[in-house]
Amino acid sequence: VAGFNRHLLALNAQSQSAAELREAESARIATETMLISSMEALDEAFVIFDANDRLLFCNEKYRTIYPSSGEIMVPGSSFADILRFGAERGQYPDATGRIDEWVAERLALHLKADTLTEQKLDDGRWLRVLERKTPLGQIVGFRFDITELKKAQESAESASKAKSEFLANMS
Repeated sequence: VAGFNRHLLALNAQSQSAAELREAESARIATETMLISSMEALDEAFVIFDANDRLLFCNEKYRTIYPSSGEIMVPGSSFADILRFGAERGQYPDATGRIDEWVAERLALHLKADTLTEQKLDDGRWLRVLERKTPLGQIVGFRFDITELKKAQESAESASKAKSEFLANMS
């Protein structure tokens, strides 16, 4: 009888343990779902690379900003491969005629992971690129479309130049 009681106690403990595991897994799934839906709801493009610089996640906005690279943006792809893929397809005007050098420069900035840069795309849009390293070694990034800001800046610079030329001619 004592052996049978120990067996029942062991089964009860296993049952509680299994229930706790199911509960923990449900909580993990709920948290993951909440985080992914939050990142998808952002108006900005969001991306995260693991400590080995492999894509963990990017929201749909990120994929739409870089349409030439969309097919390679799958979990596990390296940042360098994604970058090179887009550069070889003309996505980055600054890379034209110097893909290897441009990829090396951009990769160095990315790995520094404390950057705020601007990037021109082949469709004329401008992005502000913000990247940060997490305490666990991942690199998170946001892309902000600043095309309208750049257009306003160019208009202001053009107006200032025209004013300067006008004043020089008046003298």
